[in-house]
Amino acid sequence: MNNPINYEELAQAVQMKKESAPEFRAMEEGELLSHVVRERTGLGGVTTPPASHKDAQSTTTTLPEDSMLPSYAAEFSQEEKKVLENLVSLTLEKGIAAGIQEVKKDDPFFIDAYHDMLAQRLGEELRQRHLL
Repeated sequence: MNNPINYEELAQAVQMKKESAPEFRAMEEGELLSHVVRERTGLGGVTTPPASHKDAQSTTTTLPEDSMLPSYAAEFSQEEKKVLENLVSLTLEKGIAAGIQEVKKDDPFFIDAYHDMLAQRLGEELRQRHLL
């Protein structure tokens, strides 16, 4: 299958980010990748969840150890977790633009979870390809 994500270009962008400023030189590659993904997606971060996700604890379960979901997504409902996983899968299959088009319809906390999960999955793929 032809993947529209250029992993070599992402790895180069991480390296360029690391060389661009002193504050990036000390960062781990995963954190640098997160910055690169955030820049390419145009997604901003949030620091606190909106009430709708904070109150969702009654319908949540704990995440398995091998889950790619960020730890704070344990508060998401099963439906929200599935939507998040599907959005990341869509992004990996059709490209970042396709994923962003869909996720921008959601609230900022959900978008931040998408970004974190996407960066983790991309980092795993880059390491498997020996690019990071």
